[in-house]
Amino acid sequence: MSLNQSFWQGLATVGLEVVGLLVAVALVGSLFSTGRLGSHKLRAAAAIVLGVAVVSLGFKDLAPTGALLVRAQRSSLTDRQGLDYCFDEDGAQARIPFASWLRQRMPAHAVYAVVLAGEPDVWCLSLALLPRLPAYGAARPQWLVAFGTIPPELSARIARHDPSVQVYAPGFALARETS
Repeated sequence: MSLNQSFWQGLATVGLEVVGLLVAVALVGSLFSTGRLGSHKLRAAAAIVLGVAVVSLGFKDLAPTGALLVRAQRSSLTDRQGLDYCFDEDGAQARIPFASWLRQRMPAHAVYAVVLAGEPDVWCLSLALLPRLPAYGAARPQWLVAFGTIPPELSARIARHDPSVQVYAPGFALARETS
C-alpha cells in the first residue's frame, strides 16, 4: 500500500468516525427527548454519562487515526521535495533544475558564495544545496554560484573560456574559485 493510499484511507476513517460519533450523540439525544426514561433528573444524569462516554470513546479512536494521518502526510514528501518546497513558496520553482544541477557538480561539503538576483532567498538556496554550505565569516568560498545574474569578473572568465566556469543558462553559472 502506498503512502498516498494510506493517507486517503486514514482520512476516510476519520470521516467515518466523526459521522459515527455524531449519529451516536443524535441517538442519545433522541432517546432523552422522547421521554422514554422515567424522572427528569434521571434522564439528565443518564444523558450526561452517556454523552461523556460517547464523546470520550470517539476521541479515543480519533487520536490514533489523526496520528496516522500526520505520519502519512509527512512521509508523502521526500527530504528533497521538502527542501525544494521553498522554491515553490518564493515563486521560483523554475530554478529547481538549476539547484539540482549545482548539487551534481559541487562536492558534498563544498563551501560556496552566491551572487543572487531576485528569488529565491539565500536561505532557500542554502537549504536546497545542503550539505554544501555558504561561506561565512572568514571562510573562503571554493565555489561561486551565479543565481540569476553573472557578476563582471565571472563574465570575464566566461569570455576567456575558463574551464573552471560552467554555464547552466544565461545568468546561471558555477565557478571553481582558484585564488
